[in-house]
Amino acid sequence: MATTNELIESQSEGAQIFHGEAVCKEKIAEVLEEFSLLACLLRLKEITEFGFNRSSGFLWLKQKNKTEHKFKKIGQTIVYDVEITVFVKPRHMKKLTGVKTKGRLLPMAICEIVIGSPSDDNVKFVTSTGLYRAHPVSALEAEDESVLSLIIPQGEHALPLGNDAEINQEFRVEKGSLYSLTFRAARTCAQLESLNVSVPPASHNIDLQTLYSVQGSDTYNAAAFQVEEDDVRVVFRNPGMEDDPIIDDIAIKKLFFPDKPKDNAVVNGDFEEGPWMFRNESLGVLLPTNLDEETSSLPGWIVESNRAVRYMDSG
Repeated sequence: MATTNELIESQSEGAQIFHGEAVCKEKIAEVLEEFSLLACLLRLKEITEFGFNRSSGFLWLKQKNKTEHKFKKIGQTIVYDVEITVFVKPRHMKKLTGVKTKGRLLPMAICEIVIGSPSDDNVKFVTSTGLYRAHPVSALEAEDESVLSLIIPQGEHALPLGNDAEINQEFRVEKGSLYSLTFRAARTCAQLESLNVSVPPASHNIDLQTLYSVQGSDTYNAAAFQVEEDDVRVVFRNPGMEDDPIIDDIAIKKLFFPDKPKDNAVVNGDFEEGPWMFRNESLGVLLPTNLDEETSSLPGWIVESNRAVRYMDSG
């Protein structure tokens, strides 16, 4: 595989090449606008060189130092290397090099960006492993640092829960029955955020992951709980995290323990009994793991895993 310098050299013949930050920024903006690409995707500083080979669609950028930019609305930091190369065509960047996401464990190289996928108002980022995430265009456009703007997971309203803050609600239930709690939540930064969800005396800390959803949020299920009174109180608490996780959509469902089908020793073998599913929840619900059978939201099953496990429906 050719190095970045070799690739640039091979594409230099017939290319327009510019030097100096002011003219480079101007020419970059012109090319990105021509190909209906977002200028906000390339947050570079002290650009020293810009080249564009129109016949192949290849462009390259050089900046003085490696830079980082945090897209606050999606809670993701992007790292830009000193040299960036990419092939462009309308609404599409492919074979991108020099751009990575900054993660807690390992950085992920972004190799492709598609505007208008999976829907017109979204941008899809594809990593070198083939995994992808999509975000609303509005979450990536120029940000006014003086205005706090957060993504609402669903609908028009949601609740950011500040440091050590909590919300709670008491409601009537059927004493002795098993219930399951489902909620949708989103992070507001790239760092780990958690929520403490409790139905006293049971209490669980749930790490917010934001793994797959286009909306920038995920749906979670807390452990099932068996009620011992006619009234219970559900409490959501931010356990001292500096950032404010956003809570939206909360539902509680009474669970039933299915009868064993005739000639089948497996209980709930078709997984038809499980936690509440919100409408149009195509990516399913993240299940808590490593719980005993009595607190599992999949009656009859114990879910054991160190990774995300999703309960899906046909939607």
